[in-house]
Amino acid sequence: MNIQLNKIFEKSTDLYLVSQRFLAAKAFAGGKLGGGISKKGGAQQVKKVELPVESDAKKLATFCCGLNILKTGGEEVAIKPDSEYPEWLWSLSSDKGPSIEEMDPDTMEYWARKRRIAIRHQNKLMRNQFPEPFIPKKIKNLRLA
Repeated sequence: MNIQLNKIFEKSTDLYLVSQRFLAAKAFAGGKLGGGISKKGGAQQVKKVELPVESDAKKLATFCCGLNILKTGGEEVAIKPDSEYPEWLWSLSSDKGPSIEEMDPDTMEYWARKRRIAIRHQNKLMRNQFPEPFIPKKIKNLRLA
């Protein structure tokens, strides 16, 4: 009995996977333009949220602006005097650390920093080597949203 149940279960999971693949293939097939983009409806572009920027100098000096996470209501958080904050806060380092020349080449930190610098340099070269792709005006001017 156990063997029969296992066979039925295996078939049902295979059927589920096939149906999921079929639905995914249909979703990405797209319209006339391919890649899920069609003239009617098409891909929806996400609208960028504009956050208000505080420009009042007095308010910036006395409050932590932008700390309120509530959509409506809530109050601005006032900056307290230095004695209200813990001592360890003032001992935190805000610099970038030692330069690559000052580091010891026998440490993992040195090689991690070296790798990160090399990747950034390679990415910069790739941006210069491959500029923005050419998109014909006919496709660029389509209103997709």
